[in-house]
Amino acid sequence: MNREIQQKILLERTDLLYKNAQHSNVTVLIACTLLTLILWGRVSTELLLAWYFGMAIGVILRTGLIVWRHRAPHTQRDIKFWVRRYVIATTLLGVGWSLVAILGFSDDIWTRMLMVLLVVAIMSASVPVLVSFPCALQLYALPPMVTIIALLILQGDHNEILLAVALFIYAILMFRTIYNLHNMLLESLQMRFQNQELAEKLNVEKVNAETLNKTLQGEIVKRRLVQKELESHQHDLEIQVSERTAELTQSKEAAEAGSR
Repeated sequence: MNREIQQKILLERTDLLYKNAQHSNVTVLIACTLLTLILWGRVSTELLLAWYFGMAIGVILRTGLIVWRHRAPHTQRDIKFWVRRYVIATTLLGVGWSLVAILGFSDDIWTRMLMVLLVVAIMSASVPVLVSFPCALQLYALPPMVTIIALLILQGDHNEILLAVALFIYAILMFRTIYNLHNMLLESLQMRFQNQELAEKLNVEKVNAETLNKTLQGEIVKRRLVQKELESHQHDLEIQVSERTAELTQSKEAAEAGSR
C-alpha cells in the first residue's frame, strides 16, 4: 500500500470520526440530562449540577471543534491536528462519565446497578462512533469502566466482585470486537482506494489506447492516399509508355516503308 492511499484512508477515517460526532454529541447531552433527572435527590445537587454543566461544556467544545473543522480551508486541514483535538475532547467526556460513576455509586443497590448499566451503555454506544480510531474509544470508555470495576471490588461483597469480573471480561471482549471491526474498516477502505487507483490507471490506459488508435487510423489513411497517388502515377506512366511505344512502332513502320 503506497503512501498516497494511506493518506486517503487516514483522511476518510477522520471524516467518519467527525461525521459520527454530530450524532454522538446529541446522544451524550440527552443521556446526561436523563441521568441528572434520575439521580436528582439521590446525590448532592451541587455536585450533580456541576457535573452536568461540565459535560455540557465538553459537548459544546466538541461541537465547536466540528464547526471549526468544517469551516477551515482545505489547506489547513492537517489530519493529525484534528484527530488529536477530537481525542482530547472525547477523553474529557470519558473522565466526566467516570466522575458521575463515583458520584452515583451509593449504598442504594439500584443506583449502583444504574451506574453499571451506564458504563455498559457507554461502551456499546461508542463502538460505531469511534471505531475508526480505537485509541479514542479506549480513552473514552476505559475511565468509567475502570472506575466502576474498582468501586465494585472495593465494596468487598462477593456478588459485586463477580460483577466486576464479568465487566472486565465484557470489556476485553468488547475491545477485541472493536479492533476486529476497525481492521475490517481499514481493509474495506484500502480495497476501495486501490480499486479507485486501478480504475484511474485503466482510464488513462484507455485514453492512451484511443489516442494511439486515432494516430494509427490517421497513418493508415495517409498511407492509403499515398498508395492511391502512386497507383495513379503508375497508371499514367503505363499510358505514357504505351503511347510512346505506339509512336515508335509507327515511326519504325514508316521508315521501313520509305526504304522500300
